[in-house]
Amino acid sequence: MTYSIPHTKPFFDSMEANALLATINTRLVNEGTLANTLVSSIAEMVHGIGGVPVSTGTLGIHLALKTLGIATTDHEVIIPDFACRSLYDSVRMAGATPVFCDINFEDYSLSIDSVCSQLRQDTRAIILPHMYGCPANMDSFLELGVPIIEDCAHSLGATYNGTPVGSFSSLSVFSFEGSKLIAAGEGGVVLAKIVLCSTS
Repeated sequence: MTYSIPHTKPFFDSMEANALLATINTRLVNEGTLANTLVSSIAEMVHGIGGVPVSTGTLGIHLALKTLGIATTDHEVIIPDFACRSLYDSVRMAGATPVFCDINFEDYSLSIDSVCSQLRQDTRAIILPHMYGCPANMDSFLELGVPIIEDCAHSLGATYNGTPVGSFSSLSVFSFEGSKLIAAGEGGVVLAKIVLCSTS
């Protein structure tokens, strides 16, 4: 007998169907009241000052990188060697250089020892996923003094020491692709706890 273990198995009922139909009827399928409500609700949950909806989590990571001014091949971004390909693609789209680090088997996130071995002057950011609802060891990473982008694609609602993931760093990204905790086909949210002001 052959067994198949699905990576994910989204659950939908009449509530999702009705919400989808209501959204289609507004003709606001990219933005609108429902999207803004979702962003505000997640921002409130993770103590962000605000956020924006994006078409994909990949675009969200890319936007977070650009917000940090990451733009050239001299800028290195640490990512795990076990994660969605979107992390690599986002770093390359930003024009930066991805640096792969190992994961650990306790939470399937980045190994702090592996990250420390790869830190250099050119390291501009660390993309830190909370994999499969298992929060990464935020205390260790925050001590490094390197900007962190929390990838919360698989961990909406998870907490680390009682605090929601996504609330530890200046930028956090959530995804609603079909394999995520909230499956909307596509889409995502970027949250910020920093205020960027024009210097022009």
